[in-house]
Amino acid sequence: MRRRFLSLRSKFILVFLPLIAVPLLVTITLTHRLYDGSQQAQSRQFMRNILTQVSLNLDRYTRELDRLTMMPLMNGDYLDVFHRRESGARVVSTYAERLAISAFNVSLMLERSEIVGYTLFCLNGDIFSNAGPDTAARWTQAEESWMATARAGEGSMVFLPPNKPAYFIHSQEYMVSVARAIRDPVTMRVIGFVKIDLSNAGFRNVLYLDDNENMLFYIYNAENQKIYPYAMQYAFIPRGDKLEIEGKEYLVATVTTGESGLSVYMMYPYDVLQRDARAITAAMLQMSAVFLGVSGLLCVLFAARISRPVRSLQESLLTYSRGSLSERSPVRTRDEIGDLASGFNQMAERIQRLIREQYQAELNRQEAEILALQSQMNPHFLYNTLESVSMCALNHDDIDTSDMVSKVGKMLRYSISVQKELVRLRQEVQFVEDYLNLQAIRLGPRLTFSIRLDADLEECLVPKLILQPFVENVVTHALGDQGVHVTLHALVREETLLIEIRDDGVGMDAGRLSHIRERMYDEKNAPAAEGRGGTGIALRNVHQRIFMRFGPPYGVRVESEGRGACFTLRLPLLWKEEENRA
Repeated sequence: MRRRFLSLRSKFILVFLPLIAVPLLVTITLTHRLYDGSQQAQSRQFMRNILTQVSLNLDRYTRELDRLTMMPLMNGDYLDVFHRRESGARVVSTYAERLAISAFNVSLMLERSEIVGYTLFCLNGDIFSNAGPDTAARWTQAEESWMATARAGEGSMVFLPPNKPAYFIHSQEYMVSVARAIRDPVTMRVIGFVKIDLSNAGFRNVLYLDDNENMLFYIYNAENQKIYPYAMQYAFIPRGDKLEIEGKEYLVATVTTGESGLSVYMMYPYDVLQRDARAITAAMLQMSAVFLGVSGLLCVLFAARISRPVRSLQESLLTYSRGSLSERSPVRTRDEIGDLASGFNQMAERIQRLIREQYQAELNRQEAEILALQSQMNPHFLYNTLESVSMCALNHDDIDTSDMVSKVGKMLRYSISVQKELVRLRQEVQFVEDYLNLQAIRLGPRLTFSIRLDADLEECLVPKLILQPFVENVVTHALGDQGVHVTLHALVREETLLIEIRDDGVGMDAGRLSHIRERMYDEKNAPAAEGRGGTGIALRNVHQRIFMRFGPPYGVRVESEGRGACFTLRLPLLWKEEENRA
C-alpha cells in the first residue's frame, strides 16, 4: 500500500500563503487598533473641549438665573409684597402690586423664552406668577420640601431636581427649577421665596453647541441630584471613562463648573467613533482579499514551476527503479534541481556501463571455464578408467585395492552426476559412508564411525552434498593422537528432520567456537578457506544453502564442550510426493 503524502507543490502553497496572509492580517489588526486608539484620543480631546465651552456657558447661564432670582431684592414693590404678607395673615392685593408684578413678568418673558414660570411665594400662602390663570392662587404643603432646600441655601440660589409643580393647574410636565429664599436686607429674616421653572430649551442651548444628536449630556447638582435631562430614566451617575446603556457603549467625559457646582457628564456613542475605523478596516480587508487572491494565484504558479522538474525527476526515478535502465530525466532548469537531474542521468549512465562490463566479464569467465573444462580430462573417462583398474585388481585377487577403487569411482559418479539439487537421504548417507570407509582404510584404527538411520527416513529428500563437509572437517581437524569416533544420527522432532554429526575428537575452545559461528552465520562476506581442504568455506556454504532455500529456523548449529564437537543440521521433512515440487 502506497503511503499518502503531501506533494511539494502543496507544501509550497501551505507555507507561502500563511507567510503572506498572517502579516497582512496582523497589519490590518494593528492598523485598526492604532486608528481606533487615535480616534478615541481625538474624541476625548474633542469632548474635553466641548465640556470646557459647556462649563463656561453653564456658568454664564447660572449667573443669569442667579441675577433673576435676586430681582425681588432689588425692587421695592416686590419687597412690599413680601413684607405685607410676612405675618401670615390674609391680605388683599392692591392694583399697584399686581401692575408692578405684571409689568416685570412681561419683560422677563421677553428676555428668556425657556422660563415657564417666574413665581413669588409669600409666607401667608399667596402666589404671584407670570403664568396668570394657569397658576393656583395659593401654595400648599407640597411646596414645603423645596422651600426647605431653599432655606438651607442661606440666601443663595439652589438648583432643584426635575419636578412637577403642583401650583401649575394644567401642566403635568417635569421641570427643573432654581429657587432662592428672599431675606429682608436689614433683619435677614426669610420673608418669601422666588422660584423659576425652566423648560429644557435653556439647558439644551447651553449643552448642544453644534446640535449633535449623538451626544448625551447629564447634569447633576452638588447633592448628586440629576438636573438634566428632565426625563427620570437613567437616573444614575456615570462612572469611569466608558459606559454601556441598553447594550450601546459610550465614551464618558465630565467637568464640574466653578460657580454653580454642577457636574456635567458628556457621553459619545462608541460605534459612531468606530465608523471611520470600520470603514477603513473594511476597505483594507477588501484590498487584502484581492491582494491575497493574486498572491495565491502567483504562489500556485510559482509552486507549479518549481515542482514540475522535481515531479519529472521523481517519475524518472520510479521508472528506473522498476527496471527501465535506459530511463533518463530531462534537465529543465539551471539550478539545484537541474543539477539533481543531471546527476541522476550520470549515475544511470555509470550504472548501465558497469552492468554491461560486469555482464561481459561474467561471459568471459564462463567462456574461460568452459575452455578449461574442455582442456581437462573427461570425468566420465576417469570414472571408466577407475572401473577398469578395479576389475584388473580383482583379476589379480587384490580385493582391497579393487574395493577402494570401486568406492572412489562411486563417489566420483555421485558427485558429478547431473540431477536435481535434492536427493534421497539414503544416497547422501551412502556417500558419507563410502568416504569414511576410504578414510578408515587410510587411517586404520585411529578412525571409527557409526551410522544410525531409521528405515522410515531413508526416502526423505535433502540437499545434495551437505554431510560430507562435516565428516571431512572431523578427519581434518578433530583427529588427535588417540583417534576419533564419528557418529551420524538422523531423527525427527516436531516435524523437523535433525541430522547430528558428533565426534569425540580434540574439540574447540570458546574462542575458536565463537569464531567458527561468526564466520558460518555471516550472510554478507564469505570467509577465506581454513586449512588445506577449505572446509571453512564448505561448512558455511552448507548452512547458507539450507538457510537460503528453506528460510529460518533451518540451518546448521555447532556445539563443543571442551572435547568433541556436534554439528546439527536442521531440515524440513520432504517426502517422495514432494520430490517434483522440490
